[in-house]
Amino acid sequence: GWVVGQRGAAFLDLLLITDTDVTLGSLLFTMAGLASVAGAVAGGFLLDAVGRPLLIMAGAMLLNAVLNGTIPLCTSLPLMMTLYFLSHFAFSNVDVVVNAELAKLWPGGGGSSLQGLHFSFAVGAILSPLATQPFLAPRADRHHLQSESHTGNTTESFNCTPPRQHLLGSAAMAENGSHYVGLNVSDSGDINATSFEETCVEIHAGETRVFYAFLLSALLCLISGVMLSLLVKFPVRYARKPQDIAERKQDSSGDVRVLLTVAIVLVGVYNLFGSSIEDVLPHYLMTFVVRELDWSKTSGAHVTSVYWVGLAVGRLSGVGLVRVMSPARIITCCLLALLTSLLAMLLAALFRAHWAVWVSAAAVGLSVAVLFPTGLSYTHQRVSRLTGRLAALIFTTPMCAAMVIPLLLAHLMTRYDDMWYVYLFMVQAGLAVVSFAVLHAVSGKLLKARESAVVVYVEEEEKEQCSESFLQNSSL
Repeated sequence: GWVVGQRGAAFLDLLLITDTDVTLGSLLFTMAGLASVAGAVAGGFLLDAVGRPLLIMAGAMLLNAVLNGTIPLCTSLPLMMTLYFLSHFAFSNVDVVVNAELAKLWPGGGGSSLQGLHFSFAVGAILSPLATQPFLAPRADRHHLQSESHTGNTTESFNCTPPRQHLLGSAAMAENGSHYVGLNVSDSGDINATSFEETCVEIHAGETRVFYAFLLSALLCLISGVMLSLLVKFPVRYARKPQDIAERKQDSSGDVRVLLTVAIVLVGVYNLFGSSIEDVLPHYLMTFVVRELDWSKTSGAHVTSVYWVGLAVGRLSGVGLVRVMSPARIITCCLLALLTSLLAMLLAALFRAHWAVWVSAAAVGLSVAVLFPTGLSYTHQRVSRLTGRLAALIFTTPMCAAMVIPLLLAHLMTRYDDMWYVYLFMVQAGLAVVSFAVLHAVSGKLLKARESAVVVYVEEEEKEQCSESFLQNSSL
């Protein structure tokens, strides 16, 4: 949680370090999504094949201790993308392993324990932007002081700007005392060249100190890795519950197998649209408020933390909600609340109601807070046991969206309008509502088919027992 929250807050400074714009910089998030997909698949298969969850998590955290201290030192975008890939690959292993293990260990699909786990994620994501903000470079401002010596009649002057593409809200270099040539167009249409001197005084983003924030993240990863390594060395023994033979028998029937396959596909579709919002939305929140609403980067970091506060409160509430409400009702209420919150953010941005942006950011975080962990419990209860491979599927689908959405979002925000930040997530939320409704209908049919399979299975068992008793009596 700490690392994810930090990378959203430090995004503009990482672009400053690599001297790239938002469009190219979005490749960092795309690379992170690609790595997360590969890491989730690898983690799921490793968990089922090797069965050493603590060892997998310890290795991943120790690797990230090295990578987090190295990322802000990269001035080359391809090199930074490579380190992003390795970092998110390792973190994705941890995500799959810890969620699958909790669902197996705790009853009911690990409802309260999963909510508590994801609450701790949100706490780290709240604190990291606040800890990162003092090390961010200040926002850039440009001022042009121009002195001209005109000759001739009334002219219209076109000012030439320095031939350098600057990142909006974060410039890369200052040009002082540069000489330019102005093209003066007279009323008669004649074009004359007027020599003038333009002094472009640019108060640009100073040397960023974001390295120290990443160094703190590396230290936290190191502590986690060492603690997990101690658990590997001195393991805590626990008893696993044997898998129910009757359930395996149910899923072997033809009708149940077809419905199970359809339900698993729909689980992936729902997570593709619903859970991916949580992954992508906070990364571009600072960029949206800085560029569209003309906020400072400090305010952008704070509103990102407000989003994570809402997320943390929602997940803390989820610990109690799962005990009084079914996962289906929780997901339905949260999806409708998410649509309402995004609509409120849209209206707040259009009418420049800055206070409403803060409120809607917290409401969005509150709405998406329990979608993913409750979806895990929902899948475990109504679809299938949460194995390593199934957990990998649930994690990879939103990560696939996390690869594509940053590119699409950066293109729409740069080419057309920054308001596409809100438009795109509203479309996603609507598709999540539709996909979950279909999933709930199919999972209901799956449960009924399993109940029928149980009746058949019990009848077969009774017949076998009667046959065995008859044979024993005959032999006597």
